[in-house]
Amino acid sequence: TYYNTEAQLTAALMAVYSEMGNSDEATYSRFLSLEAPSANDEQLLRSNAAVAVSAYNFDPSYANLVNCWTDFYEGINRANALLENIDRSQASTAAKEQIRAEALFLRAYYYFVLVGYWGDVPLKLTSTESAQNVTLARTPVKEVYAQIIKDMTLAEGVLKNNTDWGNTGRISKTAAAGMLARVCLYAAGRLPDASKYADARTWALKVMNSGLHALSSDYSQIFKNESADIYDLKECLWEVEFNGNGVGNVYREIERFGSTIGIPNNNETVGFMQGQYVATGVQYQLYGAGDLRRDWNIAPFTYTGQDATKAQIPYAATYVWGRYVAKWRRQYQVITYAKNFGPTNWPLLRYSDVLLMFAEADNEVNGGPTPAAYTALNQVRRRGYGLPVGATSAVADAPATLTKATFFNYLKDERARELAFEGLRKLD
Repeated sequence: TYYNTEAQLTAALMAVYSEMGNSDEATYSRFLSLEAPSANDEQLLRSNAAVAVSAYNFDPSYANLVNCWTDFYEGINRANALLENIDRSQASTAAKEQIRAEALFLRAYYYFVLVGYWGDVPLKLTSTESAQNVTLARTPVKEVYAQIIKDMTLAEGVLKNNTDWGNTGRISKTAAAGMLARVCLYAAGRLPDASKYADARTWALKVMNSGLHALSSDYSQIFKNESADIYDLKECLWEVEFNGNGVGNVYREIERFGSTIGIPNNNETVGFMQGQYVATGVQYQLYGAGDLRRDWNIAPFTYTGQDATKAQIPYAATYVWGRYVAKWRRQYQVITYAKNFGPTNWPLLRYSDVLLMFAEADNEVNGGPTPAAYTALNQVRRRGYGLPVGATSAVADAPATLTKATFFNYLKDERARELAFEGLRKLD
C-alpha cells in the first residue's frame, strides 16, 4: 500500500538515490571517491592505514568493500521494488514516467559501478522479498553492459533537463546522455566492441548540441562551488549531493572526503584537513608551464604548523613527488565546520569530460583526429590556461600533427590533467 501517491513514489526514489552518499562512507562519501580509485598514476595514499583496495590486497572481511557492494545492491533492490509497484500509484502519468526513468537509470548506474570494480556480477532485475534464494550466479560483463545501456537509453528518452530541476543532484536528460557516452567508451575497450565508439560519439554529441552546457571560465570555481553548495548547471551535469556537517539533522547525507584530502590543517575553526592523499610526480609533471589547473589540483604550498590561519610555505620547484591533493578546499564551505564531515558535492560528470569523450570517440570512428575532435580537446585546454575557449592559442592548443595513436595518448594525459582526482583514472 505504500506506493499510492506521488509523494510516496518520490520518497521511494530518494531512497534509491541515497545509496550514493550512504553514511557508512562506503560509496561517494569517501570510499568510492578516494580509496577505491586511488593507487594509480595520479595519486597515492600517504599512509599505510587503508591501502587494502588500492594495493589489491584484501579479502571479503574488508568492511569498506563489502559495504560498497551491499549499498549498491540495496539501491538496486529499492529500484526494483519501485519499478514493480509504480503503476499501482494514483500519481499522474507524467510523474510516474519521470520517476520510472530515474529509477531505471540509477539501477543501471549502480550496475555500471559494480561491473567496473568486480567484473561479472549478479544481474538481478526483480526485488528480493525473502531471505531465501539470495545467492545468485554471476552474470557475464557483456550481458550486464547490455542491460545498463538498455536501461539508460530508455531513461534518457523521458528524463527532464537539469534546468527543470535547478540542481545537479537528480539525473537529467543530458547527464544520462553523457553517462551513456562513458558507458559506451568503457564497453568499447573492455568487451571489446569497437562499434560502441560510434555510440559514444553520438551520445556525447547529443550533450554538446543540447545548448544547455558550456565550460565555466574559471576552472577552480567549479570546485569552490561544490564546497559552497552552488550549482553550476552548465559545467556540472551530475553530482552526488551532500548537505550539513553531521550536527543536528542526522538524516542528512554528509561527506568525509573533504577532510580526508586537502592541505593538512589542524585548526578545526577553518576546516580540518588530514592530507591523506598526495599527487604523484607523474601527475604533477603532466602540466605544462602556464596551466592553471596544476596549482589548484595539487597544492603549491603547506601551512606553517599545519594551521590554515598561518603563513603559507611554498614548495621548492624541484619538489614534485608528495604534494597534497588540494582540488577541494574546506575554506569554501559556507556552513559551520565540523571536524570530519562536510557538505561538498562530489562530481560524477562534468561537461569537460563530455568534450574529451567526444574527442576520443571521434578519433576512433574516423581513424584519426578531425577538426571537431581538436576543437573539443582545445576548448578544455584553453580553459585550463585561463584563456577564452573559442580563441586559438599557441601555448594551450594541442599539436596539429597528431596521428590516431598520438592523439589518443595526448587525450589520456589531458584527462589526467583536467579530471585529476575525480575518481575516474583507474577505470579509464
